[in-house]
Amino acid sequence: MIISPQTEKKLVLAGLALSLVAPFLLSAYGLTTLTTILYYGLLAFSLGFLVRNVGMISLLQTSFFGFGGYMVGIFGVNMGWPFPWPPLMGLVGALGTAVIFVIITLRTFEISFLMITLAGGQLCWALAHQWISVFGGFNGIQGIRPPVIAGVDFSAPFVFYYTLLAFFVLAVWLLRILVDSPFGLA
Repeated sequence: MIISPQTEKKLVLAGLALSLVAPFLLSAYGLTTLTTILYYGLLAFSLGFLVRNVGMISLLQTSFFGFGGYMVGIFGVNMGWPFPWPPLMGLVGALGTAVIFVIITLRTFEISFLMITLAGGQLCWALAHQWISVFGGFNGIQGIRPPVIAGVDFSAPFVFYYTLLAFFVLAVWLLRILVDSPFGLA
């Protein structure tokens, strides 16, 4: 189904308006669920970008998402590093994992690319669930807490939600700019 640009604009503005007032209408559980939806929404946008614009179906990008989170837990909880180092190490860890798998999948395409990314995702899943001393197995790493930055406590549900919403909108906007740009066109 193709919608007009005017209709798309109206839907985006309605969604944004609903996202802004939703925390006032939802319970604590609803707000937590909405926060989780934003996390997975970013993940879905990344897969949608790969499929629609690059033509690659990857079953591996969730591993980068997870590995970045594990790095935050390892450096923040297990090693006790202060903010901002754990999130930065999460970015470095996710990027490092991506570089390793890019080297492996660089010359593949279509079904071989899909199968290699499936195998890589399963390797990452097995590593995370079987290396219990590092990754915590099925329980994961417990005790990851949002930071306090310049007196703003990000463990407050409203603050955390609106910060995540801002990052979500920024990421979607940047992806939109990338999609609409002539970048990569031959």
